[in-house]
Parts: sequence; C-alpha cells; structure tokens
Amino acid sequence: MSHHQETLDVRGHVRGSAICSSETMQALPDPADRKQAVIQNVPFFVDAVNFGDVVRLGPPDQTGIRPIEAVVIPSGCIHFVVLVGAPSEARLTDHLTQLFPSPQVRIESGHGLLAVSVHPDLAPEEIVYEIFDWFERQEPSPGDDDFAVTNLFESEVGPLGYPPGIP
Repeated sequence: MSHHQETLDVRGHVRGSAICSSETMQALPDPADRKQAVIQNVPFFVDAVNFGDVVRLGPPDQTGIRPIEAVVIPSGCIHFVVLVGAPSEARLTDHLTQLFPSPQVRIESGHGLLAVSVHPDLAPEEIVYEIFDWFERQEPSPGDDDFAVTNLFESEVGPLGYPPGIP
C-alpha cells in the first residue's frame, strides 16, 4: 500500500532585501497539526529556515501559498549558498554528492547558485573548505571567474519577524 502525501507551497520572507521579497518552498503537512508542516527543500534566500524544520503556517494567500510564521522545531541542519557560475554548477554538485551523499548533504541548484543543506552530524565548515579546495584545483570555465560562499544559516526558533505588512 502506497501513502502519497501531497506537498504544500509555503513562503518565507527574505530578510534584509531592499524590496519586500519572498521565496516559495515545498513542505509536507504535519498530520498531527494542520497549522504545521515540515520543510522539504533547501531555501536559497530565507536565512532563518532549513530543510527538515517543523514550521507553523499562516492561512493561504489567494494563490494557495501559506506563509511561514515561525520555526517550531529546528531540524539541526545548517545551510549556505554558493555562487559558482552556471558552467561549474553541475560539476561541483556532482563532486559534493560523491563526497557527501544525501541525506548528509542536500543540494538544490539553479542559475549558477547552489543551496547546500548540511545534516547536524557533519561540520559544515568542512564542506565549505572542500568547495574552496575544489575551485583551486579547477581550470576556470568561461563565466566562472569568481565564486562566493555565504555565511552559514541556522534555523531560528520562534517567529520569523517579518516587517510590518508582510504576511
């Protein structure tokens, strides 16, 4: 017997942006509490939420997307974003997934960016060092002159603290 659980579209506010922006993610509904869900993908730009976090959701907007109001139970995962350039995106993803298989490391990619989620049993700094070492060993591809790695983002238990007027 197969139990397919439908995912929800959820939205988290991108803090620190000059304009009011948000990112849509996928979550599985919590069967014990309809106001809660578990984040199923790695956020690129929402720095207070991580893969596997249990979050409290607000009512859906006119398109059915539910805003994340708070982190209820953090997963312990930490994430960061890597700007790699489109030509190196797939090669770096392949390299990292060979060294750190899922579920230890989860990677989402697109448009020359990688969002990397690190399981709590691993040290995220080791993965960041591996990325720097990998880039030093590579011949630069056209369009891959530079790369950057963001800070490490941990989940923040409690309300996400949206600015006034942002659901």
